[in-house]
Amino acid sequence: MPTIARGRPATVILALRQGRRRNPALATGLTIVLGVVLLALLAPVLARFPAETANPSAALQPPGGTHWLGTDSSGFDIYSRLLYGARTDLVIGLLGTLVALGIGGAIGLALGAVGGIVDAVVSRLVDLLQSIPLFITALLLVTLFGQRMSNIIIAVTIVYLPLFVRTFRTETRALMERSFVRAARVSGVTSPRIVLRHVLPNAMAPALGQWATSVGWAILMASGLGFVGAGLKPPTAEWGSMISGGASLVATGQWWVALFPGVAIAITVAGFALLSEGIGQHLNPRRRG
Repeated sequence: MPTIARGRPATVILALRQGRRRNPALATGLTIVLGVVLLALLAPVLARFPAETANPSAALQPPGGTHWLGTDSSGFDIYSRLLYGARTDLVIGLLGTLVALGIGGAIGLALGAVGGIVDAVVSRLVDLLQSIPLFITALLLVTLFGQRMSNIIIAVTIVYLPLFVRTFRTETRALMERSFVRAARVSGVTSPRIVLRHVLPNAMAPALGQWATSVGWAILMASGLGFVGAGLKPPTAEWGSMISGGASLVATGQWWVALFPGVAIAITVAGFALLSEGIGQHLNPRRRG
């Protein structure tokens, strides 16, 4: 991993933009992610029918005609609900993991810089939390606190918090032994300034790739909660609950109800996975080719 001793997080982003043409994974991932985000933002303009208004008289219409992607058993327009479902799942995935990145990063930086008994105790607690399957933890939290979007976002934050604590702690411990950090100490730079100016920019590099992966998995987690009935309920548009409502209809020939939201999830998660892979390839040249 290249050293960014005196850089800032914006330096990493600028470098990614400059190298995207030589990095197919990064270019493809960015294209997919930005495309999904753009569709979600333009949902009010692109949607052809109200996403949360059922029309029982138009139930289970196949794709084509007035309803481009068909309708479900309640008469909801699937195309419109896909667009608004992107909004729902992106908000959950992006916001939940960003909060986890911020809080986990601060804790991890502090633990890695200070060390000692506090570091040892918190690290063991992080190990314990990470030993529990993520989906089970999220399911338990949503069951306890309720099936509201705010609670699902909090569940995602709690689930991914230990991951970012570990990532930043590991990077910080390694960076604190680097020559440029030692030189800063010798020159009289205070520890907080060393962490913010030298350690944080370098620790952000691998954390960006980890965050991109986490967003995809968080979207998959939110969809999984919706599929098992623990996520957001209709009429709120959410991809997992859309699949759940159409799963039993596949056997009777209404395949489109579950297929299209499933494809949307697959494409979105793949986009974030490619974005993560591209970031890793750019920041670690040995992984290219």
